[in-house]
Amino acid sequence: MKCPKCGTVMYYRMESEKLDESTRKITSYYKCVVCGYRVNDQVINLYGNNGALKLTIIKHASMTS
Repeated sequence: MKCPKCGTVMYYRMESEKLDESTRKITSYYKCVVCGYRVNDQVINLYGNNGALKLTIIKHASMTS
């Protein structure tokens, strides 16, 4: 994907964040290394309780070039 601000090829990145003992948030996005512009792709929320796992995926509108 090309950056809509400067035209540079953007890199795909993922970040994991521990919200509490049983919840994690994984965010994936495209980021331009030149100007820092960011396009969100999806957020995955994981919640574990008593051996069960709940998974929620939130897709963001994607940009096409």
